[in-house]
Amino acid sequence: MKERRKAGATHSFRLTREAADIVDNMNHPRRLGGKSRKVSDAIVAFFGHSYGGHQMPSYGELVEDVEHLQKLIAKKGESEAQVPAWWRRFWPF
Repeated sequence: MKERRKAGATHSFRLTREAADIVDNMNHPRRLGGKSRKVSDAIVAFFGHSYGGHQMPSYGELVEDVEHLQKLIAKKGESEAQVPAWWRRFWPF
């Protein structure tokens, strides 16, 4: 395994215009790592590596989970009976 470098600038790359605009609009204090920390956290979250001792799902896994939950909610809504007439006066509109 490669020896890990100390904290600091270990990579140099250019962002797309859209990504640069997003980063420019971030407000994250330098004492907490600044914008670089936010970008690093986003990379780790996207690729699903462990962070802070916890396994994080990848972006793709999160999207799949949301799609699955949306299907479950839609299916449950179709299968539920209509609200009884006496209950409608209490139902929020």
